[in-house]
Amino acid sequence: MARNPLKTPGDRRGDEAARALYDIVVAQARQPAFYTDLAVPDSADGRFELLALHSFLVFHRLKLDRSATEDLSQRLFDIMAFHLDQSVRISGAGDHGSAKRLKAMGEALMGRYRAYEKALAASEPADLEAALARNLYGSGEPPSPLQTRAMAAYLRQESRSLAGQALTELLAGSLFFESPPSATDAVEGTTMRKGSRGEAKAGLPAVDPEFSRLFALDKLGAQTAVVEIEARPAEREALVARFDLAGLDRLVADLQVDREGAGLVRVSGRLRAEGAQICVVSLEPVPFALDLPVSLRFASEVQFEPAGEVLVEAEGEDPPEPIEQGAIDLGEAMAQTLAVALDPFPRAAEAVLDRTEFGPAENGSMTAPGGQAVPEQPGEASPFAKLRQLRPERGDKS
Repeated sequence: MARNPLKTPGDRRGDEAARALYDIVVAQARQPAFYTDLAVPDSADGRFELLALHSFLVFHRLKLDRSATEDLSQRLFDIMAFHLDQSVRISGAGDHGSAKRLKAMGEALMGRYRAYEKALAASEPADLEAALARNLYGSGEPPSPLQTRAMAAYLRQESRSLAGQALTELLAGSLFFESPPSATDAVEGTTMRKGSRGEAKAGLPAVDPEFSRLFALDKLGAQTAVVEIEARPAEREALVARFDLAGLDRLVADLQVDREGAGLVRVSGRLRAEGAQICVVSLEPVPFALDLPVSLRFASEVQFEPAGEVLVEAEGEDPPEPIEQGAIDLGEAMAQTLAVALDPFPRAAEAVLDRTEFGPAENGSMTAPGGQAVPEQPGEASPFAKLRQLRPERGDKS
């Protein structure tokens, strides 16, 4: 029999945070769109599966900070077990039957958690769709491939979103889920994405940012929000491939998010990055250590209504980036900030180009390795000879 966590002595604040997280999980699992648009069975089994899926997302996030969240994870699981026990008893099962059914439900939860965790880590997208088909949709009519694909995309997106939510907020019982998707979000393997000015564009392949930390603006009140984000090893490896780096050892940002009038948000702070680029001459690593100021503006779609010609001053502030679906991806914003700051032609201090190896000889002809001149072919004018004709004589300042 599950113990009643509401009557268990302990940290009252921890109990309240766990109950708040549980309430959020249940509210998200009851979103009608899962049952109407995405064909999850509207039954006791279907509701249990959605509870399992969303509670998995929360426990998966808490595992990222295991040492700080172990107690909260246990309290949350105890609350879930208590409410599942209550639901079984309400259905009419006696003590013995209740214990057996509760044990079966606990084993089912653990099985779902293992299946989803393994599928999320798999390299093949089809693995997650198969796990959803077996579990989430296992008790009803088979969904369409588009519905399964949309649910898989939702699970991946929510996993990334929760990973970006601050530990302090989770410990306080604060959690944010995105709205459920629709099956049309996965048509032909594409998603509806916002263009540079907020217009919807279909047919673009879904692109998962290497370093994603979504900040939902409905959590931003009148006060400044302080956010700390750091790229994990796998995310840094992905950024290394994206920016063609030799390595990226650290990427950390201390940020503040503020509202600036109607529809405008400013993100400020500092970005610190350590790693190495590839020398364009020797291909050897070129270490870098960056400490960059951050000052970015974001605007809602209303701010991007056509207003004629827009003049951008060379020394002025950059135009704001669009706010998409009520959130700002702070991770992607920091990745782009890093990209702009990187040296476009990194060169090691000891790397020197030997200009006698390649280039024009004094007579305008080309030189081969070793310094030997390559004579011009008859009738062939060297481009360097033509440039030489335009060079002013020594002492000529015209």
